Amino acid sequence: MLAVLRYLGVEEARAFEHSGPYLALLKWGSELKQLILFTILANVFLAPWGLASTQRAGAVGLAIVALLAKACAVGCVVAVIDNSFAKLRLFKITEFVSGAFLLAVLGVFMLYLGGG
Repeated sequence: MLAVLRYLGVEEARAFEHSGPYLALLKWGSELKQLILFTILANVFLAPWGLASTQRAGAVGLAIVALLAKACAVGCVVAVIDNSFAKLRLFKITEFVSGAFLLAVLGVFMLYLGGG
């Protein structure tokens, strides 16, 4: 979700008004929101294993380690998908440039052959 918001520029637009500690708080809140969304995604939909069933320190510690591992895995998958979309947009530039070149050549032909 945050990757989509960042792609659309919605997430970064509110940071233009802040600097210093307030900007740091905004960035921190954004990263915490992303961690919460990763946690919900990982624990509910992808891998519901590694949750603490008791309040013992060992079970909670193991759950924290499992949560960090799942959040890192989901973060890596999101980063790979986000970077692949950036590369796909980069590969589409050639289509736009070739279309612009063909329109320019057509314009030159129309100028010389059309009597303009």
